[in-house]
Amino acid sequence: MAYRRAMDITLAPDDTLTTLESMLTRTTALMESVQPADLAAPTPCTDFDVEQLLEHMTTWAQVFDSTVNDRPLDFDPMTHVVGGDYARVFATASDGIVAGLRDGGWDRMMTMTASPIPGEMVLNMLLMEYLAHGWDLARAMGVAAPYTEQEAIVALRAAQAIIAPEYRGTGMFDDEVHVAADAPALNRCMAFVGRDPAWRA
Repeated sequence: MAYRRAMDITLAPDDTLTTLESMLTRTTALMESVQPADLAAPTPCTDFDVEQLLEHMTTWAQVFDSTVNDRPLDFDPMTHVVGGDYARVFATASDGIVAGLRDGGWDRMMTMTASPIPGEMVLNMLLMEYLAHGWDLARAMGVAAPYTEQEAIVALRAAQAIIAPEYRGTGMFDDEVHVAADAPALNRCMAFVGRDPAWRA
């Protein structure tokens, strides 16, 4: 994944973590609202139905928890199965993520799976990943995504720091979808990561 420093994220460190914490809390609440009948529903992330998306989101929250707390990962994220109770597992991992970033900061190298990467990149990945996949989950269930305009702006700037043009259309990121320049920040963020803001199940 390409890395470009997010020079336009101007929030103070504590404010950025507060924003991340709020996004993760909103995502947990969204997970808590999933019903058994929702699990097989399609999502805007074409690789996943709702249950597969929950597995992905929760597994990688555990990976991020280990990463920011400098703990060796004791499972393979490509084969790991959470198997249910997603909201509780996600909430526990989210608490660990926020605590680890508050205690250790992100101005340091972190080892994610096997590769050392800048902590700022890890933070940007978190901001982008959980707003985007939270939006996927909300759309799959036919409800409004719960994120604020400010959270969407921060996630968009994080995505702009991560997604380089050469990674479009390679299976890593889809091409950007066109939306109006004055569209809501959430729509602009989702369009930038390759989602159609008008997607409906």
